Formats: sequence, structure tokens, C-alpha cells
Amino acid sequence: MLAYVGKAYLITVDIEDFFPSINTLQTRQVFLVEPFSFPKPMAASLSRLCTYEDRLPQGAPTSPII
Repeated sequence: MLAYVGKAYLITVDIEDFFPSINTLQTRQVFLVEPFSFPKPMAASLSRLCTYEDRLPQGAPTSPII
């Protein structure tokens, strides 16, 4: 069951430009720690694959997970 079902209020927020505010270095850090814990070269390669022009693109399937 969803936690908000039956509640009186539901508040949603949208942080303006959230995804583009995350850069390649920040995504690299995600890949270096749990649950991934990839080696540095692999984390660097994955972060470059998941970013575009040093930004996390909105709408990419990888963006919400990162």
C-alpha cells in the first residue's frame, strides 16, 4: 500500500533545474560508494556516460537512480 493513500494532504515539490545542477564529479562519487562501489576508472567512465556537457540530463533513464 502506498504511504499517501487515505491521507488528507499530499504535498509535491519540484526543485527547479535539479538534474542539471548535478555534475559529472558528483555522479562519479555515487558510483564509488555503496551500493555500487565500483573501481575509480569504472566509476569515471560510467559518470561520463550518464552525463552530458558535465550535467545530469533530465529525462534520461539513469538520472533518477543517480
